[in-house]
Formats: sequence, structure tokens, C-alpha cells
Amino acid sequence: MISPVLSTCPSCQKRLRVKHELIGKQVRCPSCRDTFVVQTTSPAAKPSPSKAKLPADKVPPHQPAPLSSWPANPAAFPVQQPTTAAWQSVAQQKPTGASKKPLSKRVLTGAASLVAVLLVVGGYFGWQFFSQDQNETKVATNAAMISDADQKPNQVSENELSNEILRNSLLEYLPDNLKECQIKGTAIRTESGALALNDPDPESFVEIPVVLPEEYQMELSVRRDTPGGTFVVCVPHRGFPVSFVIDGKSGSGLSDIDGKSYAYNVSNVRGRQFKNDQTHSIQIVSSPDGLFLDFDGKRLIEFEGAPKQLSLESYSVHPNRMFPGLKAANRGHFLVEQAMVETSGLSTPKKAIPAYPQSEASNKLAQERFGPGFREVLALAEKLGGFIMFESAYVDGFGSAYVGGQRLRFNVQSRKVTYSWNVPMKMVSVAGVDFSPLSEVTGPVKISAPATTNWPQATLPSSNPNFRLEILDLHNARDLTASVLQSFPLEQVSWLSLSHTKLDEDAADSIAAMKSLKLAQLRGVQIGEKNAAALASLPKLEVLHISSNLASDAAIERLSQSQSIQVLDLANESKDKSVLSDAALKSIEKMPGLRQLKLIKTGISQIAVERYRRANPDVDVKYTRAGS
Repeated sequence: MISPVLSTCPSCQKRLRVKHELIGKQVRCPSCRDTFVVQTTSPAAKPSPSKAKLPADKVPPHQPAPLSSWPANPAAFPVQQPTTAAWQSVAQQKPTGASKKPLSKRVLTGAASLVAVLLVVGGYFGWQFFSQDQNETKVATNAAMISDADQKPNQVSENELSNEILRNSLLEYLPDNLKECQIKGTAIRTESGALALNDPDPESFVEIPVVLPEEYQMELSVRRDTPGGTFVVCVPHRGFPVSFVIDGKSGSGLSDIDGKSYAYNVSNVRGRQFKNDQTHSIQIVSSPDGLFLDFDGKRLIEFEGAPKQLSLESYSVHPNRMFPGLKAANRGHFLVEQAMVETSGLSTPKKAIPAYPQSEASNKLAQERFGPGFREVLALAEKLGGFIMFESAYVDGFGSAYVGGQRLRFNVQSRKVTYSWNVPMKMVSVAGVDFSPLSEVTGPVKISAPATTNWPQATLPSSNPNFRLEILDLHNARDLTASVLQSFPLEQVSWLSLSHTKLDEDAADSIAAMKSLKLAQLRGVQIGEKNAAALASLPKLEVLHISSNLASDAAIERLSQSQSIQVLDLANESKDKSVLSDAALKSIEKMPGLRQLKLIKTGISQIAVERYRRANPDVDVKYTRAGS
């Protein structure tokens, strides 16, 4: 597919995105309704092979010349002269009235002259009439007619043109308090309005709270003030997030493609791009044809694969993955002097809630989106010493696209607390806490309450048609019982973490109620036959992480009845034993949708694993032998 081009209406100077095949053809401007011949000014996406432009007097017959090339003098307006047959037709006409005598030659000559004059004058006024476009449904030219009702091969309807091209500054979407959208490090706005990153931290990361349409063009002016450093631009591409890495330790490229970082995928480009104290131009285009980056006018990175191949690498992950983000890394200091985004007038950028709202303006926007109950939820988070965050919501489960909407994330732990697998978190008691204000929120919600205790003494949110609990994270929670779990509104939970909660088989009923569940982290949860059967019954479950030492061959046999699981992770977290045998792998072989299998010290033999690999070449198997 050839990319669309940008063309300018000569009458109103509006910039329009036009299909490539319309170059040289006459179209109607959707803004001023005037007609003009499309002449490309700059590519709307990746450049296509250039074509020589013919002068107006040599335009092929099927391509009408521009109106500007028509003569201004009415006398010079080209009029097709009547043919000899036409003259003969006039001469043969019989006069009306009383006289029946043949007309004289002089009379015929005078009549012919009068007809010629009328044709010239009529042609001139007809041209004036149509050039002023007083008939909005048809436009007459010297070579073709454009009609909304009767389309022909060389004619173009205005529906083939998008609306006016709009330019907006991305930096204008930043809140006054940059801490509201600051993911890491520090950043400042200069007196000139530029964004300074990495001043003075070794890494600085800011996301811009704006939702971009599927097709856009981004133009950045960036200067680096240090001898080295990496500049990263995070962007959405047709529902999937990805980052452009420029001057990383291994060059430049896209991260990630098919789960591989820029250093190990096909987009990698070696060499350095930035020069110290020099402003560079970065142009990014996201279109149906692909994702492209030009550096100082030259193509540097391009991707024309399926959007679902794209994802963010670990160090570029940010809460609102569908927001554009700017990052300075590896001790580089960058000044973003300008950041413009160009979109069609039919789909414009939309202001969004910053990730960490603090100002009244941001809280007001959050209240508009999530209802009046947001204020009570905000007060509850502050009372617990936690915080509110907004993040991108995805369309579906594993490997699915994100939507432009946001999810409210209620965090019990402080933002200053970082979780590490080998460093225990400080326990937070929820005794006496009333979580019911959460049920008054309108929209999707995530409850993040790791390392919490005293859950039987808390009041939980109730079911509400407008309240959608989509993610429930209770890993490392103590005193969590099956009855407490069942008190949560679980019908729309799509992501669940109960790792190391020590729940037993009594949780089976709660698990079976999660008909929307797509991903489950259940390490440290007893997976007996009841829980395994409940998991197998879930129609949308795609990703499952469990502890093999808390399962059994019989439980895996029950689990193998699942028709939806695509990723199964079995890991032995016990140093003493592993209860699974090769029989468990034979059961796993029955799972029709499986494409990733992880077996970590499970007790299953390497011989059985190799046999499974040969029989199931499409399944990606990661295996670690017990005792290694």
C-alpha cells in the first residue's frame, strides 16, 4: 500500500491528507468547497518514489489543468467552435411565424454570427459560475466532471479526502506540576517552554497525558548537551505500545519486536546519531503502512510488521502505555525544544488524566471521567498512606491491544515502596478499613493491595453495574480466606494475583466465578483437583502461573481439560521435593491451545521433555532440570 500524501488547497491554504493515487486529479476541498488539482507537498508517511510533475499546459487529457492556469481574460477563454454539421443544422431550420420564404444568405450569415457570440458569452459565464462553485454537488472542468451522485473512473468524491490537518504541541498537554506525569528522575520546563530531561538525575522519564489517534505524525526538535546518553521516545502504534531507542549502548532501534529488544531485532542500527550541542529533527509516522522514524530527514528506523509484534521493554514500561513518553537515559542530558503532533481533523488528540494526579485541575478531570465517588476514593488512599494512579486499559487479555481509555488503580502501599522478590514488603493492616467507596467509581478499577493483613476485619466493595473491578492484586496478603475472596465482586476480574496467600482448595468456588479471568498468578496457592477443575472451567483463561510443588499429577490431569490456556508456567518453589512426574507432561500434551510451557525444576525428566518438543514443535518450551 502506498502512503497518503499531504497537499495544500490553493484557495484556503488548508493542509489535507490525500490518497497517493489522486495526485494530478481534481478534488474538492472539504473546508472551502473549492476544487483544485492535487500536487504533493510532503509525504504523510514513508516517502514514495518521486514523479515528475508536468506543466499545466501539458497535463494529459484525463487530468484537468489547474484552475489557476485558465486565462483570466474572457476573450481568451477556449471555446469549442461549432462543427460544419452544426452550421448546416442551423441553416436547414425553417423559420416560424407568417413568413414562409427562404432566408437570404445575408440573414443566415448574421444568424450564425449571433450564435457564435452567444456561445462565447455563455461559455464564459458558465466557466465563472462553476469556478465559483455555486453548485456544490457538481463541478465542471475542461476535462472531467466531479459528481457525488455519479462517480466515474477518473473522478474523485470528497469522501476520499480527510479533513484539515491539525498541528498540536505535545508539550502543551503536560501539567504545570510535572510530578503528576513523571515516571522516574526529574524534569523541568525552561523559560522558553522546552522540556529538560535528566537534570540532574542519571535517568529521567516523563509520559505525556494525551491519547493519540491511530494515525499521526510526530515532529521533535531535540538537543543533547552531554557527550553521551540515550534518548527514548515511547509511542502507540495501532493499539500497541513500543519505544524508539536512539543512541543506546547497542545503537538504535525499536523495543520490543517479538519480545526482543532493539539490540537483538531487525530494527537495530549501529552507530551514533546525536551530536553535542546540535538540535536534531526527529519525525515519527504511525499509519496503516507501518511505523517509521526519520532522523534529520533520513530514514533511520522502520517497521512494517503486524502491530501485535510490538511491546515495551522493561526499562521503558510506564503506567499509561498508550501515552507518548520521553526518556533520557545513560546519563544523557536532553532538551526537547519542540514536540508537535500532526493529525487529521477527523481524529484529534484527546487530553487524558496524568498518571499521578495532584492538582485540582487533574482531580477535576478524574472526577468527570470516574464519577463523584472519585473524591472519596482519593481520600481513602491518602488515609491508608497509599496513592491513586491512572493507567492504560487494554482491550482483551494476553497479547491484546490497548484502548484509549484509562483505569483507576487504587494502591494501598505507598508509591515510595518498591517490591522485590527477595526483599519483604512492610505489611499494611486493613482492619476497620471501609473499601465501599470504590464501588461508587464509574469505570474500570484495579485494586493493588500486596503485603496486607487483617482482611476479615475490612469492609469490601459491593457489586455495582457501573463499577468494574478488572484487576485484583493481593499477593503476599495474610489472613486472606476463601470467604473474604468471595466477597469481592469477581465477575469482571480479568487479571488476578494471589501468589503466596496460602489459599487452599476452599477457593475453588471463587475461582470458578471469575468467568472473565485471563491471567492468574497463583504461586503459593494449593492447586489440588478442585482448584484445577475450577481453573479448567474458565473460558477466557490464557496465562497461568502455579507452583508445581503445590500441585499433583492428578491436578494437572484436571487442568489439562482447559481449552483456553496458552501459557502455562510450572515452577517448583520447594528445595526439598517435586511432586510432578512424566505423567503430568502427558496430560499437558492434551491442551489444544498451549503455545508456551515453562517447567522449572518440576521433577519431569529431560527425556520426556524432548519427546514432548518433537511431538509439539509449535510450543515454546523452557525447561530447567530439578537439582540443577
